[in-house]
Amino acid sequence: MIKNIFFSAITALVLIGCFGTTHNFKIRFNDINGLRKNDQVFFDKTAIGEVTGIEYTDTGNSLVSVSIEDQFSSLTKDSSTFYIDSNPETEERKAIRIIQVKDSGNIIEKNAIVEGQSKYVAIYGQIADKFRKNVHVLESEINEFFKGLQNLSESEQIK
Repeated sequence: MIKNIFFSAITALVLIGCFGTTHNFKIRFNDINGLRKNDQVFFDKTAIGEVTGIEYTDTGNSLVSVSIEDQFSSLTKDSSTFYIDSNPETEERKAIRIIQVKDSGNIIEKNAIVEGQSKYVAIYGQIADKFRKNVHVLESEINEFFKGLQNLSESEQIK
């Protein structure tokens, strides 16, 4: 009897260890561009989850259910951008891509609904953010240059 209970407990623990936990939420898209159930979710070049379902809404949008492996759930933030693209591993399938435009943000809550973007809006957002950062760096460097000029004595200045 005790042997059977012990064996059952060990078997249950092994089975629990075989099934990883996931972080589930939904992404609203205007157009799913051929995305299907079981398509992958990528962050950079790493597959971190999959599409578990697609619901069509009365408003014409699609709610795409995704399941992200818990070890990658910190990559899914409310500041993340989600878009549909081709799967880098196979051209016949689509994939959801996640990009981080900002370093800040909170992890998306389980079962939340977030907004997806079109591929081109997502890429434009990345370019615009990089441009803003570079303009800020340039502005800082110009300000430092002018501070240096102000510190020159009149005799050191170019006349």
